[in-house]
Amino acid sequence: MEEGCIKCKITFNADKIIGCEGQCKGWFHLKCANIKEKEYSVISNCKGVKWYCEICDNDDEPVAMKVLENMNEAIMALKQEITELKNMLNLQVTPLRSDIYTNKLSYVEVMNHPAVIIQPKIDQQSKDTKKEVQQS
Repeated sequence: MEEGCIKCKITFNADKIIGCEGQCKGWFHLKCANIKEKEYSVISNCKGVKWYCEICDNDDEPVAMKVLENMNEAIMALKQEITELKNMLNLQVTPLRSDIYTNKLSYVEVMNHPAVIIQPKIDQQSKDTKKEVQQS
């Protein structure tokens, strides 16, 4: 960062400043860049939002419109990233769902198997028979 504002050449103190993302890469006081506090807040707090000084900004579009365009580009990139993450997650979840379904079927098949249904009855009869034998 340079020692002073590109426009007024005054050294930066505790002033809020903004850097141009254009070719000049210069730094400006907010007042010199004609940026309001709210605009500065949006620009500085939004990832992917870039600001260009009057020299580097070739068109006559207002700064606010540039900020909105940059924000829209950032939002679109985030949407794309979210879509890719969802797709990756689905690729991992689908086999898990299949495994869960298969395991449920296996569990149901085991629970409905004749040996599983009959075994408790056999166990009970065996206990009853042992009791009878012991009592006699």
